[in-house]
Amino acid sequence: MVYVETPAGQLSWHVAAADVELFPPLPRAPRCPWDGHGTGEKYARLALLAAAERAGAGGWRRWLPGRVRRRAAR
Repeated sequence: MVYVETPAGQLSWHVAAADVELFPPLPRAPRCPWDGHGTGEKYARLALLAAAERAGAGGWRRWLPGRVRRRAAR
């Protein structure tokens, strides 16, 4: 599995062992807990990130919960 933590939430993909060599070396973290998202939610989160990026620099911050927004502003 490949997990990516983003401001919009976790994204994950299954990667077949035979395909791992197609990826550059990625940092490995201790086992990352899956947040329970499904495929539809994953791609909705990606769309949210893309829309925030189009909104301009820092536009993604408005999508974050307040507690995370305060950390991102630092």
